[in-house]
Amino acid sequence: MNSAVQAKYNFTTHKEGNDTVFQYKKTPFSYKLTFSLALITAIPAIIIVFMLEPSSVVSGFILWFVVMIILGLIITFVINFLRTRNTNTFRVTTKGIIIGSKTYDNDHIHSYFIQDTYGNESEMVVSTTVIGYSPSLVGAMSQTTNLAKQSGREIRKIVADSNYKICMRYGTKNIAIAKGLGLNEAEVLFDKVKDIVLGKTNNQ
Repeated sequence: MNSAVQAKYNFTTHKEGNDTVFQYKKTPFSYKLTFSLALITAIPAIIIVFMLEPSSVVSGFILWFVVMIILGLIITFVINFLRTRNTNTFRVTTKGIIIGSKTYDNDHIHSYFIQDTYGNESEMVVSTTVIGYSPSLVGAMSQTTNLAKQSGREIRKIVADSNYKICMRYGTKNIAIAKGLGLNEAEVLFDKVKDIVLGKTNNQ
């Protein structure tokens, strides 16, 4: 007998009266960050290897590489733990959006959109389509770039890939409703927010 595959989401919703409360966690950074941190962990790894006194140059080099990766894993784990340990909350009401102690009135909310680290934004007009936006805008690394620049650019790309925001244009200002999301998480959460906002608007 076939069993249903459980869908995974980074957010939950529940009703409180007429309000819909969203709770979400930020998207952890990819563990590719471990290898991109090589330049940062290289020097501490060398110090640790010297303290361990390897028996040969070859074993020392292997040990240096292993320690460097372990340090990268530890740093990435700690960053992700601090990043995802707290749950963030906002709510959609018939009057507007509540974030923390602030209420943003529907009359002044002109649009909802997804924004990336670099300020590129797009309004999602179909649930599975983002108009005029591509993650490739983050940029690709040139093969001729030196190791330091490659590492720095890769770190920025990994961070950018998990730092999409769901925003609203309130008056003339862009206000983040949810942030620290991967593109997939941002799209699905955006879809849910927009469905509820449109439903509440239509029911008024």
